[in-house]
Amino acid sequence: MKTQSILFRVSINGNGVVNYDSKEQKWVWNEYRPAEKEFHDNTIFAKKRWYKNDEDGKVDTRLIISSGCLKHEIFIKEIPFQSPNIMNNEHLLLNMLASPESLLRGYLFANKGKPTLKRSSAITLTDAEQTCGAISTLETFSKSGEKNIDENKSDNTFFKKETVGKIQYEAFGAIDLMQLQFISTDEVFDRLGVNPDLFPTYKEILSSRMKIDSELGYYKIKNSVVDLPEYGFMFSNENIVFLTKLFFKKLLSVNIRKSNSYANVVSLEYKMVYDPLIDTLESEDNWKKMTATDLDNFDFETNEFYEFVDSDFAKKQREEIERMKEEIKVKNKAEKEELAKSKKAKKTTETTETTE
Repeated sequence: MKTQSILFRVSINGNGVVNYDSKEQKWVWNEYRPAEKEFHDNTIFAKKRWYKNDEDGKVDTRLIISSGCLKHEIFIKEIPFQSPNIMNNEHLLLNMLASPESLLRGYLFANKGKPTLKRSSAITLTDAEQTCGAISTLETFSKSGEKNIDENKSDNTFFKKETVGKIQYEAFGAIDLMQLQFISTDEVFDRLGVNPDLFPTYKEILSSRMKIDSELGYYKIKNSVVDLPEYGFMFSNENIVFLTKLFFKKLLSVNIRKSNSYANVVSLEYKMVYDPLIDTLESEDNWKKMTATDLDNFDFETNEFYEFVDSDFAKKQREEIERMKEEIKVKNKAEKEELAKSKKAKKTTETTETTE
């Protein structure tokens, strides 16, 4: 059976808080944790979820590591930061676009006067939410430097920060193989991934990082009601397996380190989705454990979501669409001019009548 997508879930162990939130959380904190009310702005809170029991009104909190934080850590070695300045240098831009990490994570480069380059991430990843009974508290800390002794001013050299001891989290996600399989070099569906004129250089750079023999052509999604071919290229099954293995390897290697806290992935499980109605996150069937050594023998067959379209047919269809667009444009312009003439004539008539 061919794989439609891949589900996964990870367990994370840690000590202390690795992902903090806005100071504005104090209003929620004060309402639901009145015994530890905090009104000062110099308080740092951990990111968390609040759950209220409808039966007894009790509130429970669970610390989280946001999906954004996790994705940053997964790709931090190859993509330590993103800068719009990359758009201003063709070499830098192509080197980033033509990388396995960018193919997985996705990107968006918008520059005035140039086509926007975008690729949605093939990875869906939830926040990692606390699964143990650890209880966080506010602790007082001190900043270095001279203390404020003016009684009329508040002393902000002391601050409070939410802390916790040993803690466990769990996160869920999926790899969208359909998204991973195709890269658009066409603006027709508003997802231009790379400029087709730069494809030879793009392919050369990407080939130095992974084996690729794809060529540009017209493709359409199988069984799509929108029977419009899109210019781009498809990855082979070998390419998709390579990218999936790379992602799992990077996910297993996540090790977040802060000055006084840490969190690292301790286990990874995955499930191949052959039938989306049966192979779900909620079902406990068919989950398999993945370790670093298991990656060597990991393999699967991806469903082909796209089909090749003859270029002559695709170009003829495009020409027909462009011709119809131009006809509509001319028609709309004529109607606007006719409406403007009508309004002008009416205004002239009303002015004449008023004068008389």
